Amino acid sequence: DLPAGAADRENLDAILTASEKAADLCRQMQTYAGSGPSSAHPCDISAVVEDIRRLLQVSVMGRSHIHFELLPELPRVTTDEAQFRQALMNLVANAAESLGEEGGEIMVRTGTIEATPESLRQVINGDALKPGPHVYCEVQDSGCGMEPHVAARIFDPFYSTKFAGRGLGLSASLGIVKSHGGGILLSTGPSEGTTVRVLLPVVASDRPRVRPHSGAAADTFDLKGRLI
Repeated sequence: DLPAGAADRENLDAILTASEKAADLCRQMQTYAGSGPSSAHPCDISAVVEDIRRLLQVSVMGRSHIHFELLPELPRVTTDEAQFRQALMNLVANAAESLGEEGGEIMVRTGTIEATPESLRQVINGDALKPGPHVYCEVQDSGCGMEPHVAARIFDPFYSTKFAGRGLGLSASLGIVKSHGGGILLSTGPSEGTTVRVLLPVVASDRPRVRPHSGAAADTFDLKGRLI
């Protein structure tokens, strides 16, 4: 109720701003812990990505370009669409930042794979997944890639290689994927770019609809987790 010129108004505005930032931080930590509110239902991941295609294009600024290879009519996975969109936007934002001012290419792909016990051992949270049909959504960039010691920590809360980063974008994405019963496969290396593949189990009723994917990154990984 204080007038705009009151001496305490600036302090009160600062308190409100700090409170809002703290609340946002708590929400992100809840997401990382997989305890945030969820409204999950069976959906087609390609359709979810298509819904925010324009938003993702706008988010990639400068000299970078984003491309899409979306397999139509995917088997459904149980997903909170709003949370999945946030996870994908975090992955694309991180890919765009890795390209820097020089720019580069970002590819968003969707498809299906038949996960094996061997391949799941290379997946973050893979021990919570069962072998069988999965839908994947991956973000690949043509950036500089990461050294092993950096790659080992990029999903840790509050870890960031950026001066102004809070280190919660990728950890929140991992939390969302875990809360959906999925996992993440990371493929990266110096001068090799980075690919982050999200795996989500197909709902039981749609498993007969799984089609073999003929792409180069269909269902096999090498010993370093790189897609073959």
